[in-house]
Amino acid sequence: MADLERIYIRRKCGEGMPGSYIASALMPLVIIFLISAVLSFSIVFITSVSARIDRMLQVLGSGSIASAAVPETLPESAEVSLSCTSECLLYSADGTSAAVVKGVMDGYFSGYRGEELEIEWTGTDGMLNPSVVSSSLASSLGLEPGDRLTMMAMDTEGRARPYLLTVSGIFCSVYPQLDGHLIYVPLELVDGRNTWEILLPEGMDDAQVLRGIREEGVFARSYREIYGSAYRNIRASLSVMHLVLAAVAILAAYFSSDIAEAYTSRDRKDIEGLLMMGMQYRRLRRIYLMITMAGVALASAAGTGAGILLSFLSPSLISWIASRNASLLAYYVTSFRISIPPLPLIAMLALMLAVSSVSVSIFLRRLKPSSLGA
Repeated sequence: MADLERIYIRRKCGEGMPGSYIASALMPLVIIFLISAVLSFSIVFITSVSARIDRMLQVLGSGSIASAAVPETLPESAEVSLSCTSECLLYSADGTSAAVVKGVMDGYFSGYRGEELEIEWTGTDGMLNPSVVSSSLASSLGLEPGDRLTMMAMDTEGRARPYLLTVSGIFCSVYPQLDGHLIYVPLELVDGRNTWEILLPEGMDDAQVLRGIREEGVFARSYREIYGSAYRNIRASLSVMHLVLAAVAILAAYFSSDIAEAYTSRDRKDIEGLLMMGMQYRRLRRIYLMITMAGVALASAAGTGAGILLSFLSPSLISWIASRNASLLAYYVTSFRISIPPLPLIAMLALMLAVSSVSVSIFLRRLKPSSLGA
């Protein structure tokens, strides 16, 4: 009887069966495949976008850590730059805009920032007050590389001072909420308190570095503290997303009992034969639990793989939407790299399989032997 069970399960799972049989066996699994694809796509997409926003808070903001002085001990890979931030009004031939002006030193964009922002340079040799802006700000002011604009800024005595600037570089807008009204100018043009920005490589634990700096007695804050509201929104969005996706996964897995019902209805004559041969109803339930769960596992894994593959198209889609209507993505990043989070994906699969197992078991227990052909 044990050998019979193994042969029966393999046959019902498609071994040695024609293509038409395999296709009919896969049809009840389509909903599981589609939902798994949507869930995995959502997890990868939202995680990638959130990671990019998190990184842009550091790159476009005050670094991973903003310090009042240069610490004595820092990781060798850390970049340290002096900056000063203030507010200003920008005037061009085609528009006016309030902006945050950041005074920076030469070489500010020579490291991680230059690599991640991919700035289109026109050169700064002999250029009057070279400045760098995002493509979104350049578009609103009608600026091209090499164009000139006027900046009206306040000095330490509260007087408005005009400066003539030249656009030396434009980078593709990454996070319009931050860079849509941000301009970089030479440090000497901005009056205010200077800050040492410490930019760490992506993925490095900034909390540990921050503790070391504070232990030296140097006042410092992480980007999570400086941009606390934005950072909390990111974490809250991720938490809500995980809860919603978990609820969808549970709801989808609950309907796995429909798959078991389809299989038992399809195999009614075979089931009748097994019962006539003396197979116990308990063992028959176990057979169909294994057959159903094998199909659910296959559909879930295939759907997850399909969703991950589709997620690699999302950066191009977001860039296309941004090029057509940038206002739709004002609070989102317009360019990002796909980051596949293994733990959430594994948790999603495990949750779906666990709930499916419970759902199918309940269905089979409620199914009467008479309905199976007994």
